[in-house]
Amino acid sequence: GGNDDDTAGAKKKNTPKETTATKKATKKKTEAPPKKKKKVEPELPVFKWWELPPLPPGKKWVTLEHAGPTFPPVYKSHGVRMLYDGKPVTLSVAAEEAATDFSKYLDSPHMEKPQFSTNFFKDFRKLLKAEADDG
Repeated sequence: GGNDDDTAGAKKKNTPKETTATKKATKKKTEAPPKKKKKVEPELPVFKWWELPPLPPGKKWVTLEHAGPTFPPVYKSHGVRMLYDGKPVTLSVAAEEAATDFSKYLDSPHMEKPQFSTNFFKDFRKLLKAEADDG
């Protein structure tokens, strides 16, 4: 059986009536001066690639966007002289840059391959010879 008393107990409880003074007090609280709005940057549209229809077999993409080429910063000479046969040698900026780049690989797996060093010194000699011919 159902209990009719349950629905009777769910009726509105007796609460004290709001006076006009409390109504005015709450009204004043809600009418605070408008706050300064923060500058909101517009959101970029989100590309939902997963919602695109599938591409035909063999086709991997439809468009390509590229931000343009990037270039490394201009090399700044550190002025460290290289030792050749135990004698200090001053290098040009270009030769110093090449030697500095090569030195980064001295403790790497690249040095286990003799061709890596052979290729570097072949190009390095050409660079030194070209500078000797120019100077």
